[in-house]
Amino acid sequence: MKGTSIFNFRSWSRIHPPLPRTPRESQQLLNALTSSFRRQLDHEYPSTSSSDREKPVPGDRSRGNPDSSVHATDRHLRAILDNPLFRVVPSKPSSPALRRDPSGMGSIEQQRLAKEPMVVFDELVASGSVTVSDLRNCLKSQLLLASPHTGTGFVKAMKDSKAGTKVVTWWFASDSETRKILFKSRASTASLLKFMVAEGLQETVIVWLKMLAKHDIGGRRGRLPENIAHQVFSNLLVDLISAETQYGGGLASAMRYYIQTCEAYLTTGNERANQQMLLPAASHLCQSVMQNAQTQTKEVPVSMYDNFVKTLSVLAPTSDLLATAPIYHPTRPDVRPLLDFVDALPSSERLESWSESRRENFLRAAFDGLRVLIDREKLWDAAYLARFIQEQLPGKTDPTAASENGHLTSAEEQELLAQTVDASRGDVNKQPTDDITNQSNGDSAIAKATDGNHPLEEQKSSEDDKPVEGPQPTGPSHAPEATETQPSSADEKKDETNAGDKRELEATATSTGSDNPSVPEPATKKQKTDEKEEAASTNGVEAPVEPAAANGEKKKAGRPKKSRETVRKAIPTDGVGSRTRSRTKVLTFHKLSHIFCLFIFSVQPQLSFNKMPSNKIWLRAETKPAEARSALTPTTAKALIDAGYDVTVERSKQRIFEDDEFPKIGAKLVEEGSWVKDAPKDAFILGLKELPEDDFPLEHVHISFAHCYKQQGGWEKVLSRWPRGGGTLLDLEFLTDDAGRRVAAFGYSAGYAGSALAVKNWAWQLTHPEGEPLPGEVPYANQDLLIQSVKESLEAGKKASGRSPKVLVIGALGRCGKGAVQLAKDVGIPESDIIQWDMEETKKGGPFREIIEDADIFVNCIYLSSPIPPFLNGETLSSPNRRLSVICDVSADTTNPHNPIPVYTVTTTFDRPTVPVILPAGTQGPPLSVISIDHLPSLLPRESSEMFSEALLPSLLQLKDWQNARVWKQAEDLFKEKVATLPESMRS
Repeated sequence: MKGTSIFNFRSWSRIHPPLPRTPRESQQLLNALTSSFRRQLDHEYPSTSSSDREKPVPGDRSRGNPDSSVHATDRHLRAILDNPLFRVVPSKPSSPALRRDPSGMGSIEQQRLAKEPMVVFDELVASGSVTVSDLRNCLKSQLLLASPHTGTGFVKAMKDSKAGTKVVTWWFASDSETRKILFKSRASTASLLKFMVAEGLQETVIVWLKMLAKHDIGGRRGRLPENIAHQVFSNLLVDLISAETQYGGGLASAMRYYIQTCEAYLTTGNERANQQMLLPAASHLCQSVMQNAQTQTKEVPVSMYDNFVKTLSVLAPTSDLLATAPIYHPTRPDVRPLLDFVDALPSSERLESWSESRRENFLRAAFDGLRVLIDREKLWDAAYLARFIQEQLPGKTDPTAASENGHLTSAEEQELLAQTVDASRGDVNKQPTDDITNQSNGDSAIAKATDGNHPLEEQKSSEDDKPVEGPQPTGPSHAPEATETQPSSADEKKDETNAGDKRELEATATSTGSDNPSVPEPATKKQKTDEKEEAASTNGVEAPVEPAAANGEKKKAGRPKKSRETVRKAIPTDGVGSRTRSRTKVLTFHKLSHIFCLFIFSVQPQLSFNKMPSNKIWLRAETKPAEARSALTPTTAKALIDAGYDVTVERSKQRIFEDDEFPKIGAKLVEEGSWVKDAPKDAFILGLKELPEDDFPLEHVHISFAHCYKQQGGWEKVLSRWPRGGGTLLDLEFLTDDAGRRVAAFGYSAGYAGSALAVKNWAWQLTHPEGEPLPGEVPYANQDLLIQSVKESLEAGKKASGRSPKVLVIGALGRCGKGAVQLAKDVGIPESDIIQWDMEETKKGGPFREIIEDADIFVNCIYLSSPIPPFLNGETLSSPNRRLSVICDVSADTTNPHNPIPVYTVTTTFDRPTVPVILPAGTQGPPLSVISIDHLPSLLPRESSEMFSEALLPSLLQLKDWQNARVWKQAEDLFKEKVATLPESMRS
């Protein structure tokens, strides 16, 4: 039977091309399919604009349209192929080895985590075993690796690490349960956002905020409870604002992101959600504005700042945040919202009911507002605000007594200040009894609702922040009725206490038959030449009077508009600012301005540390890059708590000890840097390295190394912050025992670490004769690892030179010198090659040719406070017999005028440990470089912290009676002595 055509395969070839039968045919078919696919893609999603197609650039594939499917497909495929699941073979299936070794010695995995944290992270991703602690530790270690860099170098190091990109890629490739890992640790998001900002991934954060606003982070089980989503949203926004301010575009850029977020998510009718999600970031941003008022705040565009204030008016319309923010406007500081806020406070309310940090921030802003009013010659408003500030201070202070503290210098100034404060109380001219009675009879006052929450104070808890409650209105309050007759002089003080509220500043009036008050002429028109007579004439001007209020007329509590007028009339300033004012008026205004300034400084110290016994110790986070040491360890913190001290520890992303080690022993854990606004006035602020450069006055007792007692560069600016704020510095460098020896020091660790780097540099120069500098170093988990690394370098150097280096240590009998000598011994340098000098060997005075010609390595372990001849100079360096190739100056104080090694001028860092010495022309011999790192003990942060903190503990246990304990009393006396050397203008 003949087959039908349907089974004839030849006819099929007319419909479909035959299947390829050879490799050549296969390649042809693949090319055809690929070309067809690309033509269709380019037709539907053109990869270039029409103008580009008209002028094609051969071989240029970088000008594609980022919105085309070609690019979208390419990005998607690259994301898949770059995922560690495809490109990394995990070394181990799980990550328990990354957890801290209780012995402190560190496992191999821990060492890898310290040196290559993101490689470890990739392996964890590849094995699908990332945990909350693993993510936190990897990011923390990567920050530590970047921290030896400073300034833009630190940001570049974070950017180059690609840590942000790696974590973001992992997050988007994960399921919903894995995605939640990131948001379970506030420390993780805070660290991650630093990297993301450095890498320019801010828009990814915006995407996350959008997800959280919808309570869904994607995936099958990505829904989050509303309260948790709002809290994570709040934390993420605060972290973005903080990172952008420090490592991104600065304060202006951070404010722009905040406004952008508010515009997207600030909704009407949901006040609680708005405040929970947006208010903490607003308070953080306002705190940055206040702290940077003289620097970054001035650079914020005016329109942006106006928009920010407008946003605050919607978010928290009755808050003290909205009252204080306009004071710091970059071009138009506005104190009126602050005055209006003071108006709205209930009659009997003082700020004592507020939290301490809220009260401190508000009064600090009030003082700034007071200065603005004085600068603008608005003395009547200034008098009113000054009176309010005085009422809110702990115990009403009589400014006339300020002379006892040195704030006033003459009886005349005391009299004028007393008259000014009297004027602010409305007591310059007593009104007739009938007028007072008529004005107040039947009056009542209703206070405006005020904020029950402090927006300048960031709401937080230890790990999971509680929702931020919105402002709660208070109940109505009635001002006391002014029905008293004119008091006698004997009753004035009692009257001040009972009826001296700011709302009773009004002067009564006599009827003039007109709606406007009559203003009498001054009592005398004679121009005064004697300032004392002028002051007397101030009190002789009759205050103008206002028409009495109608019986039963209601008025609002607070400061009615005419109360400012009362102060205006009580202080004879008519004509102030006029070109035609008399000499009397000019003198009066400038004198009163001076008195107001004196008033500010007479009361502001009351906001400062009250030197009473205290048991509060606040360990601040270190901010210096690569500073992993800590003044307290978990062991010493527990000893203090057991002795009855209240220990607060700030979180730190670079401290060698984990944050969660401190709550386990009973310490309170708070946010990094929160001491500025949250620390009680009587808390001791404990740290190691100097504070970040800033200019705001310091009100606490600080215990740290400040490096400002030996006239180092910029010492006046650093030291003056304490007397200007009423605080005290107890410098750790100058705590000494009865024998004059320091009670605690990092000298041994500094010498040990400096000697280690010097040996490594000596070997590096021999193995790299082309002049390449020593690579950067990172902190070692323990001393054994450091010794092992130095031994390996030493062996390479010995192989190149055929001998061990000769090491000369000056100051060998001190702690620092002993550390330098011990390192040399620990790595195997024979004692015959270790030259130990101290006072006996150096008493003849330098320069010393022995340093140049007998040693390969010179380690300087002394710190001078008085000038001596230099140990070496350009002449000795030009010796044809020079052997010296490495100098390690452990003191590293380049700004000290007594530096005995005047051959370099810069301080080096762990990422660039050495600086070359410029040798005299024609000098022969090996290259010479200097190591001058000023925090060498950070190379061994755990051991050096434990050693220092244990030595300091006995002195810390005496802080409850610090003004009588010899070591602290001596430190305070030294502080006062150094403050006395400041210019007078920098002490107040």
